[in-house]
Amino acid sequence: MKNRYGLALLLTGILVFWSCKSTGTVTEVPPPAPSPTTPEAQPQPPVGPDQAAVNALNTAIARAEKERKLAEDFKSPSYFPAEWGTAEGEYRSITVDRTSTATVQAAERRYNAVADTYHALFQKTVPLYAADIEDEGLKARDAAIAAGIEEYVPEYLDIADDTALSAESAYFAEDYYKAQADALEALDRYRSLTTGLEAYHIREQIEQRNATGFDQTNFDRADQILLAAAASYEGEAVKDALAGAGESKTIYDTILKAATR
Repeated sequence: MKNRYGLALLLTGILVFWSCKSTGTVTEVPPPAPSPTTPEAQPQPPVGPDQAAVNALNTAIARAEKERKLAEDFKSPSYFPAEWGTAEGEYRSITVDRTSTATVQAAERRYNAVADTYHALFQKTVPLYAADIEDEGLKARDAAIAAGIEEYVPEYLDIADDTALSAESAYFAEDYYKAQADALEALDRYRSLTTGLEAYHIREQIEQRNATGFDQTNFDRADQILLAAAASYEGEAVKDALAGAGESKTIYDTILKAATR
């Protein structure tokens, strides 16, 4: 009896075991969480030059242009053609790469260097230019004196001399453009006086030959032009004075030649 009871218990235990195994709850293991991924790096826009470098470059370019013009205006290409050619080659070879501060600064250094070259060239040129224009002015003054300006209208010579002295003062004050303008004006004044007096002397010859009536119309026209030239001289329209003196001289000379054939 005891064996039958024990066997029943054993069978009951086995059945219960299999029943639990077949109907038991299965615990699912969750999948591993995805690991965070690093976002792809985005391309960065290129970094340009800083504004201070750009400003310095623009200043250097302006300086180079100013020094170049100054040297050219005072005839450096004529006095020193080889050195001018070298400076021009360097100036024209400069290119500006504005992609970075370093490239902009490199261009700035080149522009400043060529500006120094033009400045040094001008410093060598300007005394030569001043000496040449002064010599030309003195020769023109001597010609006016030889034509008789001191006898006829010495006050006109004084005006020209004052202009020449103004040029000299401006030169020593290093106001070179004013010095140049005054020196060229003085030169035109001296030439106007010489040409005007030459015209007047031809007119005198016409009168001495009693040939005014040979071409009275043009003779009168030449008189009017010569008087207008004198007014232009006094009114500081010096180029008009020089042109008028030359035109009247040509007319008088034509009348004189026709009258003496």
